[in-house]
Amino acid sequence: MQNLEFLTLMLQQNQIQNVGITNLTIGLSKSKKLNLLNLELMQNEINQQGAILFGSQIKNISSLQTLFINLRQNSINTYGRIILRQSIRKINNLVKFNLKII
Repeated sequence: MQNLEFLTLMLQQNQIQNVGITNLTIGLSKSKKLNLLNLELMQNEINQQGAILFGSQIKNISSLQTLFINLRQNSINTYGRIILRQSIRKINNLVKFNLKII
């Protein structure tokens, strides 16, 4: 995974919970060359805690330039959305970003 540059994961309706999204993001954060990431995670079981943990790891992908995340129809409250956005803003090289969360 370290040489991966582009990745799309279609993981909607998979009953992914906070631990799953955290482990996924930890794995992705080890990629040194990833510059485009598209995650379809709608209709899972991710809540505020999962969003915060996701954000704490996603910001570690320093090579990321384009990020698309679909988290619609999960249980992420306003606080979780705010913290997630703040974490994503810390990705220095990010040029294009689209977050679908409501």
